[in-house]
Amino acid sequence: MTAAVLWGTLGPLMRVLQGGGLSAVEIGFYRAALGGVTLALLARQQGLSFPARRDYPFFALYGLVSVAAFFVLYALSVQYNPIAVAVVLLYTAPAFVVLFSWRLFGEAVSPVKGVALLLAFVGAALVAGAHEPRLLALNLPGLLTGLGSGLTYALFSIFGKFALRRHHPLSTMACALSFGALLLVPVVFGFGEGATPWWRDSSLAFWLLVTGVLPTAGSYALYTSGLQWLPAGRASILATVEPVVGAVLGWWIFGEALSAVQVVGGGCILGAVVLLQRTTDEPPS
Repeated sequence: MTAAVLWGTLGPLMRVLQGGGLSAVEIGFYRAALGGVTLALLARQQGLSFPARRDYPFFALYGLVSVAAFFVLYALSVQYNPIAVAVVLLYTAPAFVVLFSWRLFGEAVSPVKGVALLLAFVGAALVAGAHEPRLLALNLPGLLTGLGSGLTYALFSIFGKFALRRHHPLSTMACALSFGALLLVPVVFGFGEGATPWWRDSSLAFWLLVTGVLPTAGSYALYTSGLQWLPAGRASILATVEPVVGAVLGWWIFGEALSAVQVVGGGCILGAVVLLQRTTDEPPS
C-alpha cells in the first residue's frame, strides 16, 4: 500500500519534469538509473550479496520486460491514447497477474478475489475518467501499446516472485532497475537530439532526484518486499490505489477538478482493498 501511495506521486512529479523539457522516455531512463544506484548503495550498506553472474540473463530479461519495455510502452500509450484510456489499459495488469499467478504459482482465484479485481478495474476506469464515451475511440497502435504496458507491468510481479526465491528485495530491484536503465541507453541517447541538459537547472535536477529515490527506489523496494508475504495477485490489486492517490494530489496541488464519478471510482478501489484484507487466500495447490 505504501508503494502504491509513492507511485501515486509520479503524476505531479512527471508534470514538473516534463515542464522542464524532459521526455517521458528520458524520465523513465533516469528513474531506472537513479533507482538502481540508490538501491545498490542501500544493499551494499546492509552487506547484502548481489546476484551471481549466472543470474544476469534472468535479470537482463527482468529489466528488459518490466522496466525498459514497460516505461517505453506506457510512454507510447500516453502518446497514442487519451491519458484516461492509457491508465485504464495499464490497469489490466492485475487481471494478468491473477491469471499468471494461478498458472505459475497455484494461487487460488476465489470469488472474493474476482469481485475485488472487478471493483479495482472499474474504480480505476472511473478515476481516470474513461466513463466519457469520447475518450474510448481506440486505435490499433493505442490498443496494442496500452495492453502491452499492462502486460509488462504485470510481469514485474511475476519476475519478482521468482527472484525472491533466491535474492533479497533490495538486491533484486537494484539489478532489475540497473539492467532496465542500461537497455534504455540506446533509446535515450541514440535517437533524436540526445539527452535534455537537466544538470543546468538545479530545480529540475532536484525533482529528478526525488523521482528516482521516492516513487522509484522506495516504491519498487517496498512492493517487492511485500511480495515476500502476499500472493502476487493480491499485491497487484492493492497497488490499484495508485490512481486514487494521483487524482487526489492533482486536485490538491494543481487544483484539478475531482468529480463525483471519480470519488465513486476511488471508493470502488478502496472497497476492493478492504474486501481483500477481510479474507485470506487459500494455500497454493
